[in-house]
Amino acid sequence: MPLDRVLHNTTTNRARVSTAVNCFTLAISTLAANVINDSFDCLFQDLQGEIDTERENFLSLTASGKKLLSSLEVGGGGGAVAAAAAANASGDDAVALKNKLEEMNERWNYLKAKSVAIR
Repeated sequence: MPLDRVLHNTTTNRARVSTAVNCFTLAISTLAANVINDSFDCLFQDLQGEIDTERENFLSLTASGKKLLSSLEVGGGGGAVAAAAAANASGDDAVALKNKLEEMNERWNYLKAKSVAIR
């Protein structure tokens, strides 16, 4: 086979291999991007579900805690349960409850910020 023919075949084969490698690289990159996107979507959905559940718990606990705290500070007046709680609780209990509510609020704000950062 003449040298020019060998060079032509080599150049053609090299171009075909280069094209095949580029297509393969593009396919792998696309596949990796899709896997990463699917993983983030799944993670985001899990986190969103967790946030929704915790939000409901947070709102319920906050409302209950505020009612209890106000009944302790006022001295009852909210029925038998509030009167019993006020009679049995000291000022330290009210402070501890307030601190717990503030801690819960800080945790909730952290979780919301984490969710926003992921988005």
